[in-house]
Amino acid sequence: MRVKKRIMEWERKFGQVQSSSNIESGWIESPISRTKVEFMTDEQWLKAIEKYKTLKDKHPDDLKGGARELSRELEVQAHKHGQRFAKLVLHLPQDCYHGYYDAIIRGITKKETYKFDKKQDKIPPSESASFEDICSVIRYVSTLKGNPCAKEICEGVARLADYNWPEDILKYIVNCAVDPNNSIDNIIVEKSCEDIYINGINTVPGVAAITIARLLSENDNRFKIFKPAILHLINHHSAAVRSCAAACCSAMLKIDRDKALEYFLKLTDINDERLLATPKVKEFLYSAYHTHYNELKKIIKTMVKSRESKVAEIGTIVQIRSWLEYGKGEELTQICLNGSKTNRLELAKLFAKNYFEKKYFERVKEYLKNLFNDPSKEVRNAALQVFGKFGGSEVDQLKEILSICLKSPVFWDNPSVVLQALERCYSVDKISKEIFLLSDLMSTELTKNSRYLEKSLFLDVSVMIKLVLRLYDQGSYCSEIRSKCLDVIDQMLKARIGEVINELKDIER
Repeated sequence: MRVKKRIMEWERKFGQVQSSSNIESGWIESPISRTKVEFMTDEQWLKAIEKYKTLKDKHPDDLKGGARELSRELEVQAHKHGQRFAKLVLHLPQDCYHGYYDAIIRGITKKETYKFDKKQDKIPPSESASFEDICSVIRYVSTLKGNPCAKEICEGVARLADYNWPEDILKYIVNCAVDPNNSIDNIIVEKSCEDIYINGINTVPGVAAITIARLLSENDNRFKIFKPAILHLINHHSAAVRSCAAACCSAMLKIDRDKALEYFLKLTDINDERLLATPKVKEFLYSAYHTHYNELKKIIKTMVKSRESKVAEIGTIVQIRSWLEYGKGEELTQICLNGSKTNRLELAKLFAKNYFEKKYFERVKEYLKNLFNDPSKEVRNAALQVFGKFGGSEVDQLKEILSICLKSPVFWDNPSVVLQALERCYSVDKISKEIFLLSDLMSTELTKNSRYLEKSLFLDVSVMIKLVLRLYDQGSYCSEIRSKCLDVIDQMLKARIGEVINELKDIER
């Protein structure tokens, strides 16, 4: 009542307030709808572009955009009718929003169809732009003042890297890579390794580097043309650009692995460790360590000891792969084991993944023993995932790792993972000793804390009882195993675990 009274007082003093019901929300759409652009003539397109010539030119309706939104519709139409828009591009105002030129380049160079265009099935060959049309568009757009479409041209060429591009267009890509006038301003603050690469692919030299890599991968005869550009890129003062240039080094591995390594070592010679964890650098390391571990060892050691967690993570992965596959760098593997939490976590993940591979089993076993006792629960849990890799038949390997696990604190971090692995075991009679040890551990814990146990542990007990019953069944050839199974069941009954009674309904002592 007080609120209503106060409102009435305000209305007498200030007059009645008219409430507005004109609030709208929605996606910002093109100023010209898709149903209309489908039927627009070239002349109408030019008029529309003249009307929405720059990003400042907006539609009066707040839910309709301007040049940027219209350019998206232009891209779809250019993809559908490549020949037509390859000719129209010659008549666009040179001072219009460069996104219109970008849209046409994207449209005529994309091979795939647009998922959001439901009416489009397959573009008739008569309407798609020919390779000659595409080259003509690129040559024309590359002459625009300020070279505003350089990134889009590079990306368009990269999309069609398997085409037989003429030398003048390849040289244009080289110019994009080396032109000092190309801006390399960061679009975001480089707080992480990923940020460095994001900045790189948003620069003209960075996009040119990725394009050169794609073109080299398709045709190694192009190396002679691209060599000056690659040398410039790997020595670039920006780590962001170098992060993209690493793709060129990877492409060169197929041409000359020694030369590729030489270029890569120059590329990584910069005072910014974060470069070492960028995507293209990582790709090179994953491809090159097989043949050039000794040459890369210094870099790998730097990465392993890095305080940048992502750098240390990738360095550890490369080192452990080298050690597992080729036995290289035992001392660096030890550094990983005694290193940072990041080192040990990646070590645990890789060893857990590869333990059941026969060729790695013996070497990995001792390391897992240490990781099961790691002070970090996260590291221990990563090592414990080794049981998730058990397929059911590798009983000898399971027996050894299970014995180690039950003697360490790691088991109680997540008993379910271990029990689920045992459920998959085809021959539980071969691990009877370990199952009895496991049952003793669980019975002791249940006896101590039966009133305060988590619900999940009672579920684990159910699995445990089923294992004991399977062991009883499979151990029919051995009276000692059967007798021990019955003793285990008695222990569980003494602990007053209802799950035991449920499982024993159809069984008589």
